[in-house]
Amino acid sequence: GSAISRQISTAMQSIRQGDYSSALSQLQTAEQSQSLSAKDYKALAQAYNQLGMPEEALRTYQDWSNAHPNDAQAYLNLARTYESLGMNSEAATQLSLYQEMSGNSSNSYANSAALYRRLGMTADEGALLTDWVSSSPASTQAHMALADYYRRTGDLSSALGEYQSVLQTTPGNIAAQMNLAQTYQQMGQYAEAQATLLSAIELQPGNADLYLRLGEAYRRSGNLAEAISTYQSVVSLEPGTTQAMRAQQQINRLQRQAAQTVNRNPS
Repeated sequence: GSAISRQISTAMQSIRQGDYSSALSQLQTAEQSQSLSAKDYKALAQAYNQLGMPEEALRTYQDWSNAHPNDAQAYLNLARTYESLGMNSEAATQLSLYQEMSGNSSNSYANSAALYRRLGMTADEGALLTDWVSSSPASTQAHMALADYYRRTGDLSSALGEYQSVLQTTPGNIAAQMNLAQTYQQMGQYAEAQATLLSAIELQPGNADLYLRLGEAYRRSGNLAEAISTYQSVVSLEPGTTQAMRAQQQINRLQRQAAQTVNRNPS
């Protein structure tokens, strides 16, 4: 196995040096071996992908699943490769084999859900995520994935419920607070979005991204003065960064907007 691994890594080196014909012959030699491990198959397929030979990579993953029929990972890689080639029904078949073999690990759920999403199989993704939450009710990752799914598919009140349940078990979860605030904002509930972001800022007072989001929530609710002062916090916190530049652009825009309003309604 180690001789084969060395051969594949030599081929990878040839790819990096732009010597593709050497790389190809090294890979083909490595492939002749009768004793490739799962790791070797994976490296070999990745090398073929690097060479822009997805069909060769696909064949390597098929060889892997034939040689190691109980290795769930081979089926996942096959499914991903079929999906990248636009062969969606083949991808879905391999994905269901992967699910059967990999059991109920959080990795298996997360990998399968991501692939269902890329395949546009929205109902299957939702069913899988619901199943993950029922089988692992204490898993923050499962609740977050289901909440994000609800938010993407427009079921905002279900998304709120999931984010809130994450925050009951992990009150300091900044990602959940950001997404909860975003969901409130999508529902036009700006006061709730602002309150959620303010409590996140108490936990991470140096997080410029939270201030940017809070500025946006104030801006969308029509509170221009609070929006400007919140964006100014970003400029003070992170001077010279992209975030500070974005905040400054918003400040300039809002000040122009405020000036136009005054000009339109002179007292």
